[in-house]
Amino acid sequence: MLKKALSLILVAAIAVLSVPASAQTSYAPKTIWGQVPESLKPHVTTAVLQDASGNVLTTVPIVAGSFTFPDVAPGTYTVVLNNSTGVGLATSLPVVLPAAGVEQAIFPSDKPPGAIVSSHARGITTAGWIAIGAAAAGITTAIVAVSKNDKGPASGSR
Repeated sequence: MLKKALSLILVAAIAVLSVPASAQTSYAPKTIWGQVPESLKPHVTTAVLQDASGNVLTTVPIVAGSFTFPDVAPGTYTVVLNNSTGVGLATSLPVVLPAAGVEQAIFPSDKPPGAIVSSHARGITTAGWIAIGAAAAGITTAIVAVSKNDKGPASGSR
């Protein structure tokens, strides 16, 4: 039990320490911000803010792989990343901006791998813990081999 608790503390510490410096930047209230996914950085030149109906509200240039939409009214938005010819290369998940809020636009390729939950038992499988640890360490791609014996939740003895 102590070993598992220490492991969880270690994973949490790594997650906190691995937050990119740009994610630690302060933004003014009413701001939507984000970063271009690594694989798209060479191709993306602008970010387009769209309302919930898909209407284009404003376009900003990508600067050092990041974008910021300041002074945005509360609401639900998406951000589209375009190349130099205006072709959309990625669309963010919906961004819900509360009054005076600051929200990050997340692109599906930015999402860390989710925990793998066993369908046969409660808890996270060993493969799930590996994926969580990899995400906490900043590894965005991992191959996890799962055997037929990996049916239950992870334990200290496995």
